[in-house]
This record gives sequence, structure tokens and C-alpha cells, in this order.
Amino acid sequence: MKNVISFIKTHRIWFIMGGFVLFLYMSCFHWTGVHEIGIRRNMFTGEISLDSVAGPELSWPWVQVSLIDVRPQRLCIECGCKTINCRLVSFNPEGWREFTVREGFRYWWWSNRFSFNPGAEREYRGMDWIMRGYGFDSADLPFVTVEKAL
Repeated sequence: MKNVISFIKTHRIWFIMGGFVLFLYMSCFHWTGVHEIGIRRNMFTGEISLDSVAGPELSWPWVQVSLIDVRPQRLCIECGCKTINCRLVSFNPEGWREFTVREGFRYWWWSNRFSFNPGAEREYRGMDWIMRGYGFDSADLPFVTVEKAL
């Protein structure tokens, strides 16, 4: 045990540097799934670009990446009415620029994380909440595809 402690004391700078490198690597790594797109934002230049290639990627620490699921989702308005109140909505990656102009860049999965609505059967959070709003809007938006009303 004394040998281990003395080894750590004599090589502590290497442990600190190794921890820093590990932190830097983990903060620069993101994984885009086959059913996702990533919208990247460079914090220094303000440039926003699309990452549609699936798989792992390393980027600079000042580049933020927010992932969006492009699969169709069933989104509903909870009510006691007997009308059609659900839609199959998906994000259209071709309209990502219009989406960032309307919403700005942020981590959309964080949207509406703290919601105090205990009466609803299902609480929509993150991109579900955003897509639910745009899916039931009557405007024709390039980033929303309404597959069909259910």
C-alpha cells in the first residue's frame, strides 16, 4: 500500500493530465444514431451546420451538438372529446435551417424538463413538446412532416 501511495505522489502530474485529457475527450465526443441528425454550433464563430452522418465523431470542445430524432412520433392532445386528436409527426432534416431560425440553438431535449402537470396521462418533454406544437399548427413548415392524423 505504501508503494502505491508513493507511486501516486511521484506521478500525480500524470494522473492530473490523464484526467484532463479524459475530460476533454468526453466533452468532445458525440454519437449520431442512424435515426438522428445533429445540429452543430460553433460557440466562437456562431456557425451552425448539420451532421447527418451516423456514427461517432470528435469535435472541438467549443462545438455544441444537439441531436434530433427524425423517426415519426405519435403525438396527441389529451382531451375527453371524441374527435381525432393524435397525429403522426416527424422532423424533416431538410428544413433544419428554418427550425434553428425559429427556435434558436439550444439543447432541445432539455425543453420543458420541469413540468408540473399531474393531470395529464402523458407529459410531453423535449423535442416531443416542440414537435407537438408545430404538428398541430395549421402553417406549412419545412421542418415538420405530418404523416397522417390518427
